[in-house]
Amino acid sequence: MKILVTGGTGVLGSSFAALAKENGYEVVLASRNRPSLSPAEWTYLNLETGEGLSTALSGVEVVFHAATSPAKNTEKVDVMGTSLLLEECIKNGVKHFIYPSIVGIDDIPMKYYRAKRSAEAMIMESGTPYSIMRVTQFHNLVDKLISILAKFPICIVPTNLKFQTCDVDEVSETFIQIVKNGPLGRVEDFGGPEILSLKEMYMSWKEQSKVNRVLIPLPYFPGKTFKAFQEGKNTNPLCEKGLHTWEHWIQKKQ
Repeated sequence: MKILVTGGTGVLGSSFAALAKENGYEVVLASRNRPSLSPAEWTYLNLETGEGLSTALSGVEVVFHAATSPAKNTEKVDVMGTSLLLEECIKNGVKHFIYPSIVGIDDIPMKYYRAKRSAEAMIMESGTPYSIMRVTQFHNLVDKLISILAKFPICIVPTNLKFQTCDVDEVSETFIQIVKNGPLGRVEDFGGPEILSLKEMYMSWKEQSKVNRVLIPLPYFPGKTFKAFQEGKNTNPLCEKGLHTWEHWIQKKQ
């Protein structure tokens, strides 16, 4: 079986591609820039323009659509790019379109999350056999956030934000099982094994990283988006859960 992985140089795309290769699948990574190290064949693809789509989808049975642009060009990549990709998938008779989405996009008023909702709707309405799984934030995302905050002698942390972070490799394992099962439509959400406040995560990170910073807690931060994260709208305590905790992940990272 041949799998095309869009966003193949990203955190999830590269993890999934490596695991798919280990499971014996033929994998093609698609991105604008060739990766310096790659576990699989690479092909050029620009989702903003559609350039490279026909070549990328040649002989492909499964598409794992991990390409995304959270900070810029979100509309072009996550919405218009997904539309172009779906059109080409229909032309090429792709048998399974797999889309990793995000837990909480119905309740958190972010432009990026609205784009993810639009992409989900297009996939469901396209007629292409699909599987969509929403996932909570990855451990490395919060690690990156805390690392930025801890660059300064005084670390100001919006302490009440809640996260249910998960291990990206465990997410990839779940998506590999979805490949094996075939199109399932909207599947159960996937999240980490615990829900923690950002303060709790910071304290664990600080202990493991041996970083000595003065913590200034911000128990309240204005805005609807921050309120949604404070209320845990980005979590799902009833979802399927991975095993690797935040503590386990930061210990392994050291």
